[in-house]
Amino acid sequence: MMNHTDLGGQGEEAAATYLKKYCHYTIIRRNYRTRIGEIDIIAKDKDILVFVEVKTRRNEHCGRPSESVERHKQWKLQRVALTYLTQYACWNRPCRFDVIEVFFQESSGFTLNHIRNAFIVSS
Repeated sequence: MMNHTDLGGQGEEAAATYLKKYCHYTIIRRNYRTRIGEIDIIAKDKDILVFVEVKTRRNEHCGRPSESVERHKQWKLQRVALTYLTQYACWNRPCRFDVIEVFFQESSGFTLNHIRNAFIVSS
């Protein structure tokens, strides 16, 4: 059985592969870190810059994975995204936040649920 860290890493890998292969996104950066937090995947969907949070679970005993991207986590993701936009001077690009729920079962592997525009940016 894979540990929590390995599960998360493999879930992020499955999400990146899905985004490239099935959604035709260009992956720009993985695990972009600042002192505030981290964005799992930064990608380009045509002309839109997409900040992607990946949540991997074995089951839904504690709710759906996307439910853990609550208000405080959204605030942190927004602040990290602002840092990225500032660092790379890409203020003129349209942006959005997606969440990818990754479910892992030993018998069937990974199943993904991609939530586009998962939350609205607040000021």
